[in-house]
Amino acid sequence: MANNGLLERLFDREKNQYDHEDLDGYRVQLRLFLCIHLSLEVFYILCKCTPMLIVNIVSIFVYIAQLKYAQRNDAEPALIVWISDFEVYIHAVLATIFMGFGSGFYYWIFGLSLSIIMPYQTPMRNKVQKIVARTYLVVFAITVAVFPILNYFEVLPVRYNPPKWVQMTTSSVNAIVTCATIFLYTTLTLFGTARKEQLLNKAADTDYLTGLYNRQHMQQVLAKKAEEGSLMAVSIMDVDHFKNINDTYGHMSGDYVLKGIAKLLLSAADENTVVGRWGGEEFLFIFSDGYSYDQFCHKLENLRKDIEEHKFEFSGIPISVTASFGASYISEGMTKEELVKLADARLYRAKESGRNRLEFS
Repeated sequence: MANNGLLERLFDREKNQYDHEDLDGYRVQLRLFLCIHLSLEVFYILCKCTPMLIVNIVSIFVYIAQLKYAQRNDAEPALIVWISDFEVYIHAVLATIFMGFGSGFYYWIFGLSLSIIMPYQTPMRNKVQKIVARTYLVVFAITVAVFPILNYFEVLPVRYNPPKWVQMTTSSVNAIVTCATIFLYTTLTLFGTARKEQLLNKAADTDYLTGLYNRQHMQQVLAKKAEEGSLMAVSIMDVDHFKNINDTYGHMSGDYVLKGIAKLLLSAADENTVVGRWGGEEFLFIFSDGYSYDQFCHKLENLRKDIEEHKFEFSGIPISVTASFGASYISEGMTKEELVKLADARLYRAKESGRNRLEFS
């Protein structure tokens, strides 16, 4: 069953930010980029490439400033993305110019394009973000197309170019880094998407307040078990005098009671029993093959006693809570709708007979 705290975090995340806008993740990314540029500084010094040495110092300060900004709770992840993308692009262009086309620094732009396409072309993105992303992509495409032409006509400067073997080695390293980046980014994105889909599926099947399955999912379980022929019995439980609890102690106390009851129901459920919130203060139990109807009813009776004996206390005020149950066993030719309807009728009888009881026949 989905955890209620997990659902609260999920819904809050969906409301305020997307998976690819995780500040913690971007802080790690910024530190990684900073380390890369510190290493590049040593490389440019060894290559005696003064222009890139200066450019790289600027890049280092950009990431230091971004790291400081990212520590703020109100930091805007999209701004971090755009600045980082711009820095990588400018650095790749200048490194290609001063370190030589053969050094392969322009490969970075391919990985950079992927970081723009995957998160910023989704339907969830607003118009401004999409325009900025597409502008970046157009600029990237033009750059990648122009550099080979400039190199072919020998327009690029060669003053600071390192020896050919250094260019070839650097090109191989840049190619490997770019491929690894693309692979890693794609893998993480797919993993994040799959995880998000899994969480959203759980959220769609789960009651937000109690963390139990919701009515829609319970109807699906009923249909599936009926189709498999494993549906044996159901029970509908209703919290007695729930309106009085809300009216007397407030709606927050009612929510507290429902959450507390949900925990008791979960602790009583096993592999043969599925429990969910049916609506309001009603809960549905679906029982499949495993043990007899008498055993099922015995479990329900024990649960009724557990609820009655449980100490519900909200804001220091004790609340007396009981519940009524109606149970029904499937017979030949009975549909799932008829089974639930019979359990509901027996629940009504239990409430008419004084509440805090189980009616099963």
